[in-house]
Amino acid sequence: GFLRPGRRRWLLLGLRGAKLKEMKRLRLVGAALAVLCFLSSTAYGVSPRRPPHHYLYDSWKMEQGLPQNFVKKVIQTQDGYLWLATQEGLVQYDGFDFRTLDQFNTRAIIDPEIYALLEDEAGSLWFATRGGLLRRGDDGAVQRFTVDDGLPGDQVTSLVLGREGEIWIGTRSGVGRYHKGVFEAKPYAVKGAPLAVSAMGISPGGVLWVGTDAGLFRIENDVAVPKLRGSEKVGRGVSSVLVEKDQVWVGTKGKGLSRYSKGRWTTFSAESGLGDDRIRDIYRDREGALWISTAYGGLVRYFEGVFTRITVDEGLETNTIECVVEDREG
Repeated sequence: GFLRPGRRRWLLLGLRGAKLKEMKRLRLVGAALAVLCFLSSTAYGVSPRRPPHHYLYDSWKMEQGLPQNFVKKVIQTQDGYLWLATQEGLVQYDGFDFRTLDQFNTRAIIDPEIYALLEDEAGSLWFATRGGLLRRGDDGAVQRFTVDDGLPGDQVTSLVLGREGEIWIGTRSGVGRYHKGVFEAKPYAVKGAPLAVSAMGISPGGVLWVGTDAGLFRIENDVAVPKLRGSEKVGRGVSSVLVEKDQVWVGTKGKGLSRYSKGRWTTFSAESGLGDDRIRDIYRDREGALWISTAYGGLVRYFEGVFTRITVDEGLETNTIECVVEDREG
């Protein structure tokens, strides 16, 4: 499993062109060129009220084993390992060493750039590539699935776990579903064209929301219903979707962050405190704070109506943040 001294709470972030980092309340442990992490003692937690300058920083380097400088996604699996999605393969970290799975040592991988990660209920790790959907089983064997197996397309961009254990698969050629060993291409389309998926989210009640370059759609009775459309709303498209019980957060590629609640949309922009209108990722931590990754504005914390930015001025290696995730201990 993933071993580390003491019990700590982690908030992990993916960075582009910087170092994998950790921030914690008393000191920052390990990082490398591409992922940012926040840690603190579980006794105190990652306080959403703590000012950014109270965090200290340290970092892991490429010399410690990362294949390159860009980590797009991070996940911690049930066995405790950290898995990093990079442009040059899937990286496993056990607390001491990095191990990369790529096209040179894993036959099933034909394109090493990883776009999304998901662990299913059985503990298998799924990862999305431009060359199909891959699954790593408990025995370490990696299997690749393509349109020949029932996917709507081979360029997979997004993965979401449903409430019945099914996996929703977003591709540039439509939405697919995997359940009980069977792949199914869903008929979701707009004006006869399948949804070119860029991001997805699913509500606690099982309602699927699909982000595309043309906007955001909610799946109702197997029909894609538009909820946020037009260049004036989403810019060049939807980049991230966070679906909660009573609201939906949508990150865009140039029009900031939007929130859908009680039938109304509210938009936040760089002028609102984001620092950048190009959103990469959205994450809600256990303390209730919302974390927003931006393309060039650093990391943004939103709590109790207040935006707080964490940038290179506070010690980050870069202002380009790709993702945020919390470990199982918080």
